[in-house]
Amino acid sequence: MSTMCEEIRPFSSNRKRKYMNPRSASYYKKKNIEIQSRVTNLNRKWMTLDRPNYGVDPKFTFSVMTYNILSHKLADRHTYLYKHCNSVYVNWKYRRDNLALEMLTYNADIICLQEVDCTEYRTFFKGIMEQGGYTGFYKQRTGIEEDGLAIFIKNNEYNVLLHQTIEYKMTDLSPSLDRDNVALITVLEHKKSKIRVCVATTHLLFNPNQGIIKFAQYQTLTLTIREILRNNKDYNANIPIIVTGDFNTRADSILYNYIVSGHEKIKTIINETKTLSGQQGNNFNKLSRFEYNKEYKSACQESFSDSMNCIKEMMELHDSCDYEKINKTKNELHSPFKLKSVYHTHESSSHEKERKYVTSYINYNKSLVDYIYYSDGLEVKSASLDNDINHKELKVVPVKCLEPLNSSYPYNLPNRNFPSDHCSLVTIFDLYQLRVNNKSNTNKL
Repeated sequence: MSTMCEEIRPFSSNRKRKYMNPRSASYYKKKNIEIQSRVTNLNRKWMTLDRPNYGVDPKFTFSVMTYNILSHKLADRHTYLYKHCNSVYVNWKYRRDNLALEMLTYNADIICLQEVDCTEYRTFFKGIMEQGGYTGFYKQRTGIEEDGLAIFIKNNEYNVLLHQTIEYKMTDLSPSLDRDNVALITVLEHKKSKIRVCVATTHLLFNPNQGIIKFAQYQTLTLTIREILRNNKDYNANIPIIVTGDFNTRADSILYNYIVSGHEKIKTIINETKTLSGQQGNNFNKLSRFEYNKEYKSACQESFSDSMNCIKEMMELHDSCDYEKINKTKNELHSPFKLKSVYHTHESSSHEKERKYVTSYINYNKSLVDYIYYSDGLEVKSASLDNDINHKELKVVPVKCLEPLNSSYPYNLPNRNFPSDHCSLVTIFDLYQLRVNNKSNTNKL
């Protein structure tokens, strides 16, 4: 793993923060110690997670960052959301440098960004991250929107074997699937160990009333990942999967439960579409009242086309509003993968997850909507040399993560210490290669 700054200097209120003109990546690296206090708030700490004892050392360690950086054009278009923020800290020139400072300070091996303006990607982020040793990939949202997703990968650590984009606008499946959200998928090979990892990022629809569209978008993402790995015969079937991004979904919601459990009744998805993502209710009234006016049945099949037809049938049933047919269906929607959330593997309940942490604080609305998910892979207690343990499998284990904002954090974002309306999430993973029984694999392709 590339060197990462893990100790954050406390922020001093007596030290005035100065605006810095755009600099080269080498400048930021040389000034790394000096600038840390300008990047991260005092209350953000590293959390050490339980490290299992498999009886073997990890093959390698790597780090992943996900960050919704707030497109300046979206901020300018929705000024009412930031009326309680100091305009100096909302200004793009101020935020842009400090976003670069934060990314280069944490120096993660893989950086996934959302709401990246297409012009700023070309003229600023791509160049400065290349100077910092990264290779970048970008996907703009469809339609008239000018922001999108970016993934940056340390080019001295990984070879990029494949990168593929997804457009969630699929009106051929259903007229309702007309949103401009996208996803970006990469398959990476660790240069030293030759082990491969699949990393994807996405930004799902915001609209709290359209949870079924979020379901369809997430299902499309996971089905595409499975299809990519199946179609490349030289890829390991047990390849670890990391999915990051802004899911616009709370951790006590039906959609979150679907991501981690891998299944949900179609009847529930259709009947609870306005509550699926957990964003309904008073918590989101201030944030979403302007957005409302602007927003326009079976197990997971082996075949990609059959799986997409399941989405089509679900959407047709939803659009028909035939509640008799809806309530009679006993079918379930199944995800190709069960995933775990890094920040919730150590929490005992969904209530605790939502009570303790937030990743976004906009217009006095706090929410936990950003995630780093990973494929659970294997359920084993330790590596073994027994004869009945007959093949090698890979398992990723989160061992340390950057603490999100505490729910008691008092200041709207962006502010002096946080250059976006979301906070970044960073996780350090160990990757193990274990000899295990075939029955242990829970995520077969």
